[in-house]
Amino acid sequence: MARSACCRTRRVLAESAGEEEVRLDRGDTHPPSTDDVAHSMASVPAHVSAGTLGVPHPTPRKAPPMTRFTRALAVFATLMASLLVPATSASAASSDTNLLPYAAPNWCGAPRSSDRILVGAQSMNGGTAFVYGSRRCGTNWIEWSGPSYGVDKEIHRSDWTAYTPNEHDYGGWSYSRMVYAPGTTAIDATITIWWGPTAYSYSQWTVHCASVCSWHRWTAT
Repeated sequence: MARSACCRTRRVLAESAGEEEVRLDRGDTHPPSTDDVAHSMASVPAHVSAGTLGVPHPTPRKAPPMTRFTRALAVFATLMASLLVPATSASAASSDTNLLPYAAPNWCGAPRSSDRILVGAQSMNGGTAFVYGSRRCGTNWIEWSGPSYGVDKEIHRSDWTAYTPNEHDYGGWSYSRMVYAPGTTAIDATITIWWGPTAYSYSQWTVHCASVCSWHRWTAT
């Protein structure tokens, strides 16, 4: 049975998809015959006849490589995040090294007596040397209480990671500056009592404290 050219079914090869499909020309008013459809379906790949459209999957797009600018920006953001981490109480309290215990700004040895801990004590030259600590500040210092003598005092961590300058005072009560040494951090201190009129009229003691304190006298009284 013959048909005019405008009514003839064309088979169009979909070469880009590797398959053949049947479609009507524009203006075609008649559907394709059963034989034409059967012939066309015979050449359709199995995955298409099973219901898949056979359209190739698009290749996934890769993320663009990181440029030098974006790498630098990422490093800068990481650095700024680290700078915004708040300081710990330990790092803040370490600033109390070299401050006086009974003075502003932190008053580590006062006004509450419960803040002050007696770490060790030793009798010498008619008076007593004390090593105190502060619960609140995590600091230690050495004091003298006794006759009015000239007294030199210094205290430091045993590993010398923190230390104070020598503090010279004259009187019946005096104290050194503080060193930050929380808990049972080992400390060493030296106290020198100038009890006489000559350059050799002195007694010097050293003390080492960790969990307990041990004292050593270097000159005779």
